Amino acid sequence: MHSASRNETPKSHQSDEAAALLRIEGLTKTYWQGASAVHALDGIDLSVSAASFVAIMGPSGSGKSTLLSMMGLLDLPDQGEVWLSGQAVSHLSDDRRTLLRRERIGFVFQNFELIPTLTAAENILLPAELTKQAGKARTRLEGLAGLLGLSGRLGARPHQLSGGQQQRVAIARALIMNPLLVLADEPTGNLDSKSGQAVLEILREGVDLQGWTVVMVTHDPAAALYADRVVFLRDGRVVGEGDPRHETGRRQIEAFSGTLPAGTR
Repeated sequence: MHSASRNETPKSHQSDEAAALLRIEGLTKTYWQGASAVHALDGIDLSVSAASFVAIMGPSGSGKSTLLSMMGLLDLPDQGEVWLSGQAVSHLSDDRRTLLRRERIGFVFQNFELIPTLTAAENILLPAELTKQAGKARTRLEGLAGLLGLSGRLGARPHQLSGGQQQRVAIARALIMNPLLVLADEPTGNLDSKSGQAVLEILREGVDLQGWTVVMVTHDPAAALYADRVVFLRDGRVVGEGDPRHETGRRQIEAFSGTLPAGTR
């Protein structure tokens, strides 16, 4: 298993924007609560290289969830642009964005979001069913189940699985279409520490050994240590970043997490 305190040579994730799998420029988003404007995103610039693991940290209300929604093509910015694999996506039609999201982006949620009446295998294959690619996906199912430690559990329904197993099913569902990008929203938030560590190790090793690209929102500084890069958000802006593979970056993460309200850590 992969240790969270790695000392590897940093990848040049900032040096070649043209090679970025995901690129965001000047992203703004404002919501209205009555007559009051809430600036969820205020000029976000960010790039994510292929086969990298990026964590996004910030207090509640910092814009993390809104940013993840923009990355996942679930919402549109007021200004700015999102590029996925070199393609500007914000101004595509709803149908085209939906197709792009289903085929190229996998989602992992804090609450698993599994359908209780379906088996683990049926939950995993659901994205492929929606895009009429179930036949191709079934050829990947057994290998993916083995990779995630789900062999022998594919016939179980969610209530027959532990929390850690349910999250592994959710990860398999996110990966079944072989997406370009995996977006994980607090993936360990509802897990005990042992199950949470196992999920983080799966994501880490998937990046290192399988070439996955993962962006994870987290409040947990221990979870952030599994990433190659941690981006700090506050009040809808990027206020810094750190590399957890080095002591300086780990100190930055510790210092930033120490400024978060107790309820968000």
